[in-house]
Amino acid sequence: MKYTDNNKIIIPSLGTIKRTVDKLVRKEMITILETPLGTLFTITNYDKYQSKGTEIKQFDERGINENEELGTGLGTGLGTATEQQRNNTKKDKNEKNLYIDLFDHWNNEKIIVHRSLTQDIERKIINKLKVYKSEEIKTAISNYSYIIKNKEFYFDHPWTLKDFLSRGLDNFLDLEIAKTKYRAKTFNNNFTQNNNKPEYLQ
Repeated sequence: MKYTDNNKIIIPSLGTIKRTVDKLVRKEMITILETPLGTLFTITNYDKYQSKGTEIKQFDERGINENEELGTGLGTGLGTATEQQRNNTKKDKNEKNLYIDLFDHWNNEKIIVHRSLTQDIERKIINKLKVYKSEEIKTAISNYSYIIKNKEFYFDHPWTLKDFLSRGLDNFLDLEIAKTKYRAKTFNNNFTQNNNKPEYLQ
């Protein structure tokens, strides 16, 4: 699994590999199966990830495709570059809309309302989207909002979106687990036994 970056040999940790594999499974790009001989990885929708221009072309000694006129080949190349640029622009726009959608979802919960989507917040969103789907992040935000606004739970610390993405998201992906973890009764019992404040109060 090692690779070279800036003349340095990089060997990813097992944790990095596991997170990457889990991400590919969540995106339904691969499936995994444990076997007696090891783990079998299967790429799903393999054809979708392949270039359309995979056919073998014959070139003459001038480097010109025998089946194309010079002008046709040039036009095809320009068309492909233009199409690629158009696709990249569309992708960038779609990604930006995704960041705005998550940002708006956060503000709609009225925990701490931000005036604008800053670059710092956008970078945090981008990093989390490498691990989680957009809907998973939205669910975690809604779960967090529910917990801190409900008197049934002791946790009521209002994070900014940036801090939530950095420190809290993982704790609120599953509402039932979060309810159990932050229920006031459980907190009071633990507080009496341990005589310690929760981390955010220290």
